Amino acid sequence: MPRYYFQAMGIGAWVETWLDKRRNEALEKRDRELKEAERNKFNEENVRKIQLEFEWRLEETIYWREAYIYRHLMSKWFSGLIEKYRYDKSRSNKIRSDWLSYMSLLKQAGSLSFLSLHSSNEDKRNSYKQRKLEERKTYMATEEAFAAQIGKKAVETLQRVRESEHDAFDRSGKEIIAPNGYHYFCVSFDPYKEELRPREFTASPPTPK
Repeated sequence: MPRYYFQAMGIGAWVETWLDKRRNEALEKRDRELKEAERNKFNEENVRKIQLEFEWRLEETIYWREAYIYRHLMSKWFSGLIEKYRYDKSRSNKIRSDWLSYMSLLKQAGSLSFLSLHSSNEDKRNSYKQRKLEERKTYMATEEAFAAQIGKKAVETLQRVRESEHDAFDRSGKEIIAPNGYHYFCVSFDPYKEELRPREFTASPPTPK
């Protein structure tokens, strides 16, 4: 009921005190919950949960080179860095923070790519493309930062992967990079299937059903 009702009944001061106390208790509880959530944000269990959810939908989110980098490089580098700095809470929290941002950026870039491809409005398509480029620039910086922390060989590997041809990677990113002279070639759309073929292979891809 409104406060003026209680004031009219002659118990306004008591109600005011009671309401203020309840409000302060609610604010303090909310503050404790926010602080607890912030403390738990970078703990191993929470990050692992988010990572598992991301990987469960990975093949709907990122493809080819990006999927390869995530599966074969970044996920391993993340695990290695967490192990390296397991006794350094500040460093490990920073790594987990960067890792959470990296997965989020990959997801956002994937969504923007989809929207760009399927939008019928040219201005929107261009906007989606520009935003995707910005997201890509940011998550690539995270890849470079992780590689630098791992070491020279990791930096060289990342550079080699980025310089490889787009079709040197299968759609899922699970397979090895295609050897020199070969590429992944789509042989079926339903179900989707790729095979390693010589680059001079000129047969037309299958017609979508």
